[in-house]
Amino acid sequence: MIKASYEVLQPTNTQSFLVRKFDKLAFDAPYHFHEEYELTCIISGTGKRYVGSHMEDFASGDLVLLGSNLPHCWKLEPNETVLREASAVVIQFNDAFLGEEFFNKFELQLIKKLFQQSGCGVSFYGETRAEVNKLLLSLVEEKSNFRMLIGLLEILHRMASSEEYVLLDQNRIIGERSNTERERINPVFAYLV
Repeated sequence: MIKASYEVLQPTNTQSFLVRKFDKLAFDAPYHFHEEYELTCIISGTGKRYVGSHMEDFASGDLVLLGSNLPHCWKLEPNETVLREASAVVIQFNDAFLGEEFFNKFELQLIKKLFQQSGCGVSFYGETRAEVNKLLLSLVEEKSNFRMLIGLLEILHRMASSEEYVLLDQNRIIGERSNTERERINPVFAYLV
């Protein structure tokens, strides 16, 4: 039986988080998980999004924040046009990328709450999605590491102060399980995917 694969992410020496733009090959990634949080914006493409035990259609503009160790993948519809044009922007970071206690500061309590909610997977819609997607696209083009960091904090703040979101895997069937329990249930969901 297939199981969710563990992915190890390595930021470069000049960055404390990863910002990448992917083409259609990224959508071939297996059902997987990693310790880092992941913010994904679908620039183009349609298909199915799998987050924990939740499955839903996605399309261009899809914006999702995933918590640590939450299994996930995006699979494109088998349509030749979509496959040629599919792309996404992905930011990956751990909760201590700015220091162990950084997000415990009073001013950042909304972002800390957002991180807690991300254990279910958080899908954004409306003005929040439009604004954050625009910020993400400009972040990919940014050359200054400092401006990228400030941009990421602005994005996190914008999402954290929004009410335009839906929790995806509300049962947290996978996200809150121990490693042993995850090892038993991940193969089931990977097989279904």
